[in-house]
Amino acid sequence: QKLFYHGPMFRYERPQKGRLRQFHQIGIECIGAPEPEADAEVIALGAQILEALGLRSDVVTVELNSLGDLDSRAAHREALVSYLDGHRHRLSEESLARLERNPLRILDSKAHQDWPVVDSAPTIDEFLTGEASDFFGKVTSGLDAAGIATLRIKDEAERFGLGSFKALGGAYAVAQLLAGKPPADPRLIN
Repeated sequence: QKLFYHGPMFRYERPQKGRLRQFHQIGIECIGAPEPEADAEVIALGAQILEALGLRSDVVTVELNSLGDLDSRAAHREALVSYLDGHRHRLSEESLARLERNPLRILDSKAHQDWPVVDSAPTIDEFLTGEASDFFGKVTSGLDAAGIATLRIKDEAERFGLGSFKALGGAYAVAQLLAGKPPADPRLIN
């Protein structure tokens, strides 16, 4: 089943500083289609909508990543916790608390002292199962066939949807829109 939506949305939780409870969003969904071609179709449609709105492909970049499957994520989480635990003496107080509750949030730490540890942390790419890797390859092949140029996300915070960015669908893919402005977080500048 395919559907789309647009209009005002409302955050359930208290908004972060600088954000409003109400925001506007457009979304594209392909429900019940586990094939990688469905992800490619949703991302390609989003890219085509942006181009129709006048956002040229030389200004807007579609960035992709893979979050893998359950086995990939479990193996990555275990390695990440082990790595971070070994560097606990270098982590901020907030990250130490997150290590127990939600270690993936450390990848999005705003504490400068955490950045060197985070930058050397294991990435999920190292733990993708063969099936997850094949799935992602088929998504990128589908986008190539549709003429959608893509870049691979390298930053783990963005990969897990922890950074501040706008996203288009895909069960295993996240598309980030960059309009040529430098990111607020200096670690994201290569």
